[in-house]
Amino acid sequence: MSNRHEEFVCPKRTPPELIEKLKQTVAVEEITEEEADPIYLRITRYNFYHSWSEKPDTLQIFRVLQDHKSKIYYDDAAQIGITDIVAIFETELGLVESNCPLLQTHLLIWRGIDACECYAGSEELTAYLMYLDT
Repeated sequence: MSNRHEEFVCPKRTPPELIEKLKQTVAVEEITEEEADPIYLRITRYNFYHSWSEKPDTLQIFRVLQDHKSKIYYDDAAQIGITDIVAIFETELGLVESNCPLLQTHLLIWRGIDACECYAGSEELTAYLMYLDT
């Protein structure tokens, strides 16, 4: 692997750093659990906690506001019928989920997931995702 790839992958971001990266990328507002889609929240909570012995339930939920910076995410989400994009963070366990596939991909990369492992055999896609992060 090239040094560029290692620089891109190795930095693991903590939940506060990841939230800050999200805020630098798009405008967001923190919302309560009552304001979030209850079905998506229930599914996400299950995904976060079903395999962990500890269940701290320290969720932070952010709604992505619609503006010129978030247009790419809303265009992506519209393809699957999503009109309200959220990102849910489990701050104690360091987990994150978004109902927008493109934003979810970016969150995984920003968190420090190895993009080449996620997209094995797709150097072109990996290069594109790395470009988006710059």
